[in-house]
Amino acid sequence: MHKPTSFNIFHNNFTLSSRFAHIDGVQYLTVLEMNAVRKERSKNMDYDMAAAQLMRIFEEARGGNFDMLYQHMKGEGFVLHILSQTQGAALPGQLCGATQTSSARVAATLGSLEQKGYITREIDPEDRRRILVRLTDEGRRTWETMHSEVHGRLEDTLRALGETDTRELLRLAARLAEIKRSEREDNLAA
Repeated sequence: MHKPTSFNIFHNNFTLSSRFAHIDGVQYLTVLEMNAVRKERSKNMDYDMAAAQLMRIFEEARGGNFDMLYQHMKGEGFVLHILSQTQGAALPGQLCGATQTSSARVAATLGSLEQKGYITREIDPEDRRRILVRLTDEGRRTWETMHSEVHGRLEDTLRALGETDTRELLRLAARLAEIKRSEREDNLAA
């Protein structure tokens, strides 16, 4: 068996074994990937490599809290979230806009939530062409349980991350949200 070799190059810690390269604790499978990391850490940022590395990190982080958060922020969980934030009722079209999904996808989600007893759909008495969507008491309890569980798990993860890294993560997440908002506004203006 080949013994790993460690060395320092470009101020990064490299460990090579017969099959893997580890750079600052991140595993890469090929020499090409290792070379791409070197290029990324050079004077000019290689955004293609950075995107590939971020995708790999997210793939490795899958499961547990991240999957729970992802499920919480899409489909039925996200519709329950949006409805929990409204005063009274929401229109299906508003839910399409908030979830950034098609009317067919929202209709299917609402059908499933209605079957579970989490929402009601009724004709708007002021405008019979409109359908009002409301959370039921059971839907609100379900949302609160889901939200509490996800919040608790995220809190545990952030506590493990530590104060400094948590603050940096929050700063970067806010910056990403700002970029996405700007992109959406640009797309609407076009």
